[in-house]
Amino acid sequence: MKINRILTASLFASVTLFAASNIDKIKELKMFNKPGITITSYAEHESTYQVKGNVQNQGGVAPFEAFITKDLREVIFGRGFNAKTQKPLQVIIDTKAFIKDVAYTFGDGKDEYMLFTDPECPYCHQLEKILPLLKKNAKFHIFLYPLSFHKNAKPMSYFIMSQKTDKDKASVMHNIANELTDYKKAKFTLSEIEKYDELLKKQFDIASILGVSGTPALFDINGNPVQWNTLLKKYDIKEPVDMEGINFLNKSGLGITLSDKGHNESLYVFTSLDKNSNLDKIKAIVEKYGDNHSINLYLKLDRQMTSLNKLKVIYSQSDNKKRVELLNQLIENKKLDEALIVKAKAMTKDEETKYIPVSYVMQKMKLDTNKDFLIVDKDGKIVNE
Repeated sequence: MKINRILTASLFASVTLFAASNIDKIKELKMFNKPGITITSYAEHESTYQVKGNVQNQGGVAPFEAFITKDLREVIFGRGFNAKTQKPLQVIIDTKAFIKDVAYTFGDGKDEYMLFTDPECPYCHQLEKILPLLKKNAKFHIFLYPLSFHKNAKPMSYFIMSQKTDKDKASVMHNIANELTDYKKAKFTLSEIEKYDELLKKQFDIASILGVSGTPALFDINGNPVQWNTLLKKYDIKEPVDMEGINFLNKSGLGITLSDKGHNESLYVFTSLDKNSNLDKIKAIVEKYGDNHSINLYLKLDRQMTSLNKLKVIYSQSDNKKRVELLNQLIENKKLDEALIVKAKAMTKDEETKYIPVSYVMQKMKLDTNKDFLIVDKDGKIVNE
């Protein structure tokens, strides 16, 4: 992959920190004066020059970083550190030339970051689910980097880029991370595909300049790598709940739909049935959010297992409408049908086991199982009652 000439020229102009004659001398060294080698950025330190670049070979483009002594006699490949501060030596990159080629920008915060992401990458999906929590603190310039071994990554990228606004593009990316498959219905003309491939090429070129080799790859606005899981701590945001447990509970038939309105505004309620106060809270949640939210309820066992039979009675009903009807009977302080109670008590241990994993799944989701009543929104954030 050849580096975009205009972009590279702009980069050279913006990051040069020492005389052009020294740059030319470095380029004339046998180590760098070879076909397929491109120096993309450089800086001057107290005793060395630092360069970054790419090597074009049969396997593709490989980034490199090297330090050259100022007498130009020695070249050392690898990372360099300040012996006193122990911090990595950095090439300062003016990334303004990059931003014009982003796929889209997300967030309204003051701090700016560049994110290289693959729409099919599961690790990118984890980060994608966290981004909404950071939108008030940071602005993310998103570059698409579909990896060759992800067969759906390019069609996903085309679908994202085909959206009209940044908001729409961010919404599609978020939906893909949450396993929606609308992209499969999209059809593109040959000219549209060529246009999107050209946009992707520009984003791949920028990724090569910064040394991206995998996803997700996050950089600050100066081109310095950032560990994405440190952002929550930086902005004092609690780590979101692992929402994969919701999919498991729903597939296991342990979700009770209290409202199916507003699928983009979903709430997930975890509660035991051992206290009347919990039943009152269920009623209050439906009254407060039911008109514009999708609300799903999951029943957990209390420590003393006093609500086990009630839980089995409700979950043994395959029909959601019947489950809600029985739940409403409890909310209205009515007794459940004795025949259903007898049938629930007669269940074998193997039969009842499938109805009681909610607390276990809550632990996997990093939820506090000691809480009698918990509400989680679609982004994995705990909602105050």
